[in-house]
Amino acid sequence: MNIIPLVDNKFEISGDGWIGEGEIIGNSGFYNWEFIDGRKGRTNFVINEKGQIIGHVLGAMPNPALFGLDWTYLALPDNGNNPKA
Repeated sequence: MNIIPLVDNKFEISGDGWIGEGEIIGNSGFYNWEFIDGRKGRTNFVINEKGQIIGHVLGAMPNPALFGLDWTYLALPDNGNNPKA
């Protein structure tokens, strides 16, 4: 993921084949995203005391399971010590 800060607590975010915009409120937030194939959704997340992001991806409403867009993830800060895939 690439995160670009905007004004206030807002940000742009992108990944492999998707883009989005969101907002941080305290230690949590959300971003609305869209894949290049048109599927859309929202990810809600919290930021823990280690700076890790725990996100819940949910998309293609009203039936996200139909499109396989219902999962959680753990994102680690890029501090140079994280293993590379």
